[in-house]
Amino acid sequence: MYGVCSCALLSLVEKKRSVRITSEYIENDYWYEYNRSFTVSKLVPKHEYITNLTIDSIIGSYQPFFLQNFEENVESQRVGYLNKTKVKFSSRRVFFNKYNGFNWYKMDREHNDRIFGNLHLRSWYLFTGLFHTSATYVYAYIDEMGNGHLYTVSLSNY
Repeated sequence: MYGVCSCALLSLVEKKRSVRITSEYIENDYWYEYNRSFTVSKLVPKHEYITNLTIDSIIGSYQPFFLQNFEENVESQRVGYLNKTKVKFSSRRVFFNKYNGFNWYKMDREHNDRIFGNLHLRSWYLFTGLFHTSATYVYAYIDEMGNGHLYTVSLSNY
């Protein structure tokens, strides 16, 4: 007597997690209860010629060395800390131009703003704290359409 065996193949596909940044908002699939704060700083070029470079002109260059041509504008630096809500942290969109239920703090923790404001077009920003490790920086270039072009740099490989 032959038995019939039916097998079902179950394919589990993990959704690829990502970070999305535009001039108006940030989404981060890596946020969760114990990883929900981040820092954003505007970057300013150290040299005049850097201002005129387009995103296309640096693709293919060794990005960490290119990014050494910028420095943080400490006055622009803010820390965002997501509040607990019923919406999963990884599903939340944090707006720069709207109140998100938390204040944006300066590093001195004495000054805070309810709204950060849109990221400037044709500008570079540095984001830290977006991943589980603090040793990963995200450099974001906001183009003339408000889209973010992200470059992730692991400081352990730098």
